[in-house]
Amino acid sequence: MFSCAGVAPSSPGDGDGDGDGDGDGDGDGDADGAVEGDALGLGLGDAPGAVLATGDGEPTGEADGDAVTAGVALAVGAYIGYVALWLLAVAVDLRPGYLHGAKSLVDGHFGLLTVVAVSIVNPLFEELFVCGYVISFAQERGRPALGLNASIAIRLAYHLYQGAVGVVGIIPFGLVFGVWFSRTRRLLPVVVAHGLTDFVGLVSYIQ
Repeated sequence: MFSCAGVAPSSPGDGDGDGDGDGDGDGDGDADGAVEGDALGLGLGDAPGAVLATGDGEPTGEADGDAVTAGVALAVGAYIGYVALWLLAVAVDLRPGYLHGAKSLVDGHFGLLTVVAVSIVNPLFEELFVCGYVISFAQERGRPALGLNASIAIRLAYHLYQGAVGVVGIIPFGLVFGVWFSRTRRLLPVVVAHGLTDFVGLVSYIQ
């Protein structure tokens, strides 16, 4: 849902064309600003709006397709960063001892629908908070670097139960997702990328 409450009505013309010109310009500018500033009505800036709607609030199929493509690219880029960080840890003899016990973090097996549901709901809630809220909040106050660092720190904190594997994995993913959102304010590709990585991580548990 997009708010257009800030749209000003056009002023009636006074015979010399000034009224019509001023009214059209102000109305269009306010409408675009309202769409970008209050996407989803959550105060998240234009994060989801840049993907889900055009400037006038109309949904676009091309935007959705682009979001999926960008999400796949983000997931691949984050995974490359994960592999690079892992190789660096091995090179300096800091290999985490939790690697071979990582599968014990998930007890049992799941159905396909359960894995798909988790891969949709979990990324949506996580990214709405750590990117959509934390980063946007800091950017609006002129502290983008603080927002990015806080986003990564919060993301890392609730994955500490994974031990060293979680640290090695979450840092590159949090950095790639956070930088992307900070630069583009597009949230849907981040949700898609997170969902893909969750699904790949859980697919071996499907029974």
